Amino acid sequence: MSHVIMLAPPWPRSGSANINAAQAAAHARRGACVFLLLTPLGRGFSRHKTSVWQDALSAMRFPSVETVSYPRVGRGRVRSYIRWLQAGRDDSIAISARYAASGKMPRELLDFIASARISLIHANHVFSVPLAQRVAGLVQKVQGQRPRILLDTHDIQSDIFQLAQRKNPHSHCLDDRDRLLQTELALCSQADTLIHLTEPDFDFFSSRLPDRRHELILPTLHPSGEAELMRRRGSRHEAGFDFIYVGNQHPANLATLRWLLGEVLPLTPPGVCERVRIIGTVGDLLGRRDPALFDRYRPLFLGEVPSLLDLYDATKAVLAPAIAGTGSSIKVIEALCVGKPVLTTRLALRGLPGGELTGEDIHICDEAADFAAAMTRLRDGTATVPALSRANAALYDRLFSNARYFAALNDIVDGRTQPMSTRVAAE
Repeated sequence: MSHVIMLAPPWPRSGSANINAAQAAAHARRGACVFLLLTPLGRGFSRHKTSVWQDALSAMRFPSVETVSYPRVGRGRVRSYIRWLQAGRDDSIAISARYAASGKMPRELLDFIASARISLIHANHVFSVPLAQRVAGLVQKVQGQRPRILLDTHDIQSDIFQLAQRKNPHSHCLDDRDRLLQTELALCSQADTLIHLTEPDFDFFSSRLPDRRHELILPTLHPSGEAELMRRRGSRHEAGFDFIYVGNQHPANLATLRWLLGEVLPLTPPGVCERVRIIGTVGDLLGRRDPALFDRYRPLFLGEVPSLLDLYDATKAVLAPAIAGTGSSIKVIEALCVGKPVLTTRLALRGLPGGELTGEDIHICDEAADFAAAMTRLRDGTATVPALSRANAALYDRLFSNARYFAALNDIVDGRTQPMSTRVAAE
């Protein structure tokens, strides 16, 4: 049996980690042993950041992963600067990708390569491509054959860098978007197959890299999370809130939260704002970037919580708007899975195929006033709020379930290709 090396960023509490867990489960179900190599993305992930790595190793030791480890990379600011000069003063994506591939490989990985037949490297995010190529070279040296590289793009990173206004760590200036995109496409072209999570991303990359193989698989949830959310479908208990918003430290979440707090909530009548709870590290990011806005709504923030499951039980509806970003909204997918009504914007539904944008329990409101009005109707009981939205649960089962994801990934690994419209709707 051939085995698999997966590469993923050390982001344990992210939408990407949900998909990483599902990927590992899918490969394990095929009988493969899975080695997860976490990808360092900058000096914040140097070997000196012991607590950061311990947290990632613990949280991303998914049940289907045999071993999880990471390359040892030093701070090396001077060395990184020299390499940047040698590379022609390149952009931030190139710098992150080069850093990720520069570390000392862990002994566990070398032992795995020496003891297992490996025909597949499953990489996540464009930053991991040079590291994937390096690992492929090590495998080829040992077993005489180079493994295939699958790349899950997850997002259009050149857009994310522009949204975040992320400065180049060496030039301290913003990189040109076209230059970022050129680097991103050059890295993507090194993979044998590119997997995309949304139809817009599929169209974007396939039109720019027509000589690569492109596949579309809609995202799914962590298998254990899916099982627990499905078990809780239809349950509800009383709590001191009616709405939850969940977000990590991502620039798109920050922009959306500013819209929700700054434009939507001021339009709601008394009693509605107090029924909102905001969960996750996005609150920390807002506190740093906009402390006045954070202080104004401080009682609404719960920060990180041990589990979201009880909060999903208690809430009437999930707030899942998006006013920026690309890719799929994990918040929408979780709400569909547990069968909760969703208040959202059209951009947040970018991960749903065409024709699936409406439903009786998906409330689409792009304007702040409309969003505030929908919250008010749900809070006051003038809109029906079922304990279980059967329509939303059925939508999850049809499009985003683990079973559907496993089957689609199996087809790609085995070299079977279906029409895109058939694959995303497969049961």
